[in-house]
Amino acid sequence: MNIPLIKDLLSWVIDHADFTFPYASSVPVRALIFLFATLCFFVIAHYIEKWSRKKKNPHQKEQTIDDTVQAKNRRPKTRKTLFHVFAVLVIFLSVASIRTTYITKFGKYLFYDKSTQVIVKGDYNWIELDSENKLLYVAGHSTDQVLAYDTTNLSNPAKLSESTNENAQSFALNLSASEMYYPTADEIIVFNVPDLTIKERIPIPHLARGDVWIVWDQQNGQIILSSEADEDSGSPFLIIDRKSGNVVYDEPLNAWNIYLNPSQSILYMGSSFRDDRYYLLDTKSHEVVNSVETGEFGNRMVLDMSHDELLIATPFKSKIIRYDPLTLENKGSINGNIGVRSVAIDQKNSLLFAGSIVDNTLRIIDLNTYKVLRTYWVGPWVRSIVPDSEHRLAYISTRYDVICIAY
Repeated sequence: MNIPLIKDLLSWVIDHADFTFPYASSVPVRALIFLFATLCFFVIAHYIEKWSRKKKNPHQKEQTIDDTVQAKNRRPKTRKTLFHVFAVLVIFLSVASIRTTYITKFGKYLFYDKSTQVIVKGDYNWIELDSENKLLYVAGHSTDQVLAYDTTNLSNPAKLSESTNENAQSFALNLSASEMYYPTADEIIVFNVPDLTIKERIPIPHLARGDVWIVWDQQNGQIILSSEADEDSGSPFLIIDRKSGNVVYDEPLNAWNIYLNPSQSILYMGSSFRDDRYYLLDTKSHEVVNSVETGEFGNRMVLDMSHDELLIATPFKSKIIRYDPLTLENKGSINGNIGVRSVAIDQKNSLLFAGSIVDNTLRIIDLNTYKVLRTYWVGPWVRSIVPDSEHRLAYISTRYDVICIAY
C-alpha cells in the first residue's frame, strides 16, 4: 500500500474540505434519490414498452408465458440494453450534479427528528454553554461576531458582540472572570461576558496562519493556542499568561486538535497528517511528559471521568478509541457512526455523543454498555456537540446550521 500517496490524497481532501466533506455527507441522500429515480425509469420504460406492443397489435391474443419468453429471446437486446445503460448514466450524473445545499435540505425534510430545533443557519464552528447566564455562545466562519442565544427561548434573536473584523473557528470561556477569549490572526480579543463588549486585546504577533484552537487553563491562568498552520508563517503553538499577556511557551508542536484535562494540568495534543503522534503536555511545567505514536489519525477528544479513559474519535475507522489518559495505552474501542469525528459526554447521565463528518448522524451511546441508544439525523459535517445534562438537551453545530435536540 502506497502510504505517501494516501496521505497526499487525504491532504488534498482536507485542503478542499469546504467541498469534499459536505459532498461526502450528501452521498447517502444522493444514493436514495438515484435508486428511486432509476426504479421509476425502469417501471415507466416497462409500461411504455407494454403499451407500444399493444398499440402495434391491438387484436393480438394474450400469449402464453412460454410464447412470451420465446418472443423476447428472438428480439435483439443490444440496442435496448445500451439505451438502459445510457439512461442510468444520465440519472447518475444528474443526481451527482445537484447542489449539496439542495440535497441537505431534502435530507432534513426526510430524516429530521421532530424534536430538532434550528437555532441559526450558517457555517458555524464553536459553541459553548453558559449555564449561569442561560446563554449559548456561537462563533464560526459565517460571522466576525460572537452570537449569544437565550437558552430559555432559542427563537429569540441573538445578542451580538462587537465586531472583530475576523471570523474564528473557536473561542474559550473563563466564566470565573466573566471573560471570553477570541483569537484572530494577530491578537486575542477579550470579551466581557455576558454583555460581549471588548475588554482588552492581547497581541499574538507570530502565531502561524490557519484555523486556531484555543482553551482556557483555569488551574494555571493561561490561554493556550494551537494553529492548524495552513501556512508556515510562525509558531503553531503558544501558551500565554493571562495576567501579563506574555508568551510563556513557544514550541513548534503542530496539533489539529487539543483537549485540556478538566482535573489535571495535562493538555492532549492530537495528530495531524504531518505527525501522527499524540503529545501530553504538562501545562504547569511546560514540558512534554509523553508522546505516543498511536498509528491512528484521530480527531476530537473527550475524557470519560467515570472510567478514567481518554476517548478519541477516528473517522477513517469509524471507531472511538479508548486510551489510558496518562500512558495512551489502547484499551479497546467503541463502534461509532461512519466517519465519526466529534465526541462529547454527558457524565451525569453516562451518555456519549458521537457526531459524523460523513453520514449526517449523531449517535447517543450508553457509556456503560456501549450500546447505541438513539441515532439522530443532524446534517453534514458535525463540528461541536455541547450536552446540557440538566435539561437533557444537546446543542450541535454542523456545516450549515446550529441545532438543538432533546434526548
